[in-house]
Amino acid sequence: MPSSIQQQNVMNYTLPLKNVGINDIPLVGGKNASLGEMLQNLTALGVNIPDGFVVTVNAYYEYVKHNNLDELIKETVDLIDYESIESLRRGGMQIRQYFLNGKFPKKMNSEIIEFYNSLS
Repeated sequence: MPSSIQQQNVMNYTLPLKNVGINDIPLVGGKNASLGEMLQNLTALGVNIPDGFVVTVNAYYEYVKHNNLDELIKETVDLIDYESIESLRRGGMQIRQYFLNGKFPKKMNSEIIEFYNSLS
């Protein structure tokens, strides 16, 4: 069953960390969900924890789509010789480089910068 965050923020790229929890794993991943749970539970006990934000899986998929990485990744994976550690290393390095060379969509970029600035 989708959490209330998933239902309300289907296209958001970022969410306040304090608003995510264990039910949001499909949207924010396990580590972010756990951090959100920790923040909620420890803050309630009086432990002062700095706020933060998460970048959702929607952002990942939109980033891949925006940069046309689907086909590049598939082509690179198809060329890997899985019997060769060097081929695996080179393939992984190439895919990481595709991500590093990509550009954020304008709305995503704005959301991330806005959340980052709100923490400063």
